Amino acid sequence: MDLNHYCIKKSDVLFVNEDTTLKEASDLMEKHHFRCIPILDKSGTLFRGTIYRQHIYQHLLTNGSLDLPVTYLLKNATKYIFTDSSFYQIIFAIRDLPYISILDKDHTFAGILTHRAFEKALYRAWGLNQESYVLTLSIPQNKKGFLAKATRIIGRYCSITAMISLASETSKSTNYVTVNLDKDCNENTLHKIYNGLERHNIEVVATTHTRDIFL
Repeated sequence: MDLNHYCIKKSDVLFVNEDTTLKEASDLMEKHHFRCIPILDKSGTLFRGTIYRQHIYQHLLTNGSLDLPVTYLLKNATKYIFTDSSFYQIIFAIRDLPYISILDKDHTFAGILTHRAFEKALYRAWGLNQESYVLTLSIPQNKKGFLAKATRIIGRYCSITAMISLASETSKSTNYVTVNLDKDCNENTLHKIYNGLERHNIEVVATTHTRDIFL
């Protein structure tokens, strides 16, 4: 996945060094309304972890000193991705975090990818940034060429802009595939696709429009 379009580069990232005090970090996050920021080493090149504002507050409630370095409350030291990380590596790395740090091949800090920016990347990758119909097809696992046949039928009438394969939670013999159709596909074309798929016993489980997905 190309992160260049969605990441915040290091030059634009607010961060602290490992010798920054908890008070300095807290004041910085308060000023910029951030709940967490990266911690880098003294040279400002290596990623050490993340400091969260809530952990500083919890520390303060137990009469903890704010003169301690941020490394005292350091979190997420092993939570990072690389500039060439795969799509699935990014999904599993960022799933519980407000952002994930990005490292170069030599492990130097390159920037961050926020959860919101990653959602935007998925939104565009799945073709949800344009109005179009989305079909959900039932695809038997034991029939070779079934998906290829379905895409050929659809391709006779309009272009496919995105596809996602979904494993069934209830059946080991069936998968589901969502197919985003080109924005120029109208209802007349849609019915032709239905008829073509039906003639080959390909079940359309659901049809929706991207304008109806987001409330």
